[in-house]
Amino acid sequence: IKLTINNKAFTLDVDPDMALLDALSQNFFYVGALGSKRNNEKRRQRLAEFELSPQQISKLHAPVGLPIGSHTPAEIAVSIMADITAARNSCSRFSSNAAAATQTAQQNISAA
Repeated sequence: IKLTINNKAFTLDVDPDMALLDALSQNFFYVGALGSKRNNEKRRQRLAEFELSPQQISKLHAPVGLPIGSHTPAEIAVSIMADITAARNSCSRFSSNAAAATQTAQQNISAA
């Protein structure tokens, strides 16, 4: 598979850190991971331990999708596709707040 900036990466694994580590190290326009806000904060802390830069970690959209209160698989899919579309169109008003979550994770690591 030839990887380009147009590639997107998602992971459904219970422990996806290695796949995310690889995806965040490349030039993908969208990298997303499912999971709760709490689990994703811990995930960002673990990724920082692998010496990814805050800029690389900030590319992670997690929890994946826009916060539209989705519960069903169809609603979750719409939420994810809306987030991908917002990212593709550089629409920061709607894209997930990955940078703020990364900063919080970095602060927690520094405090530990």
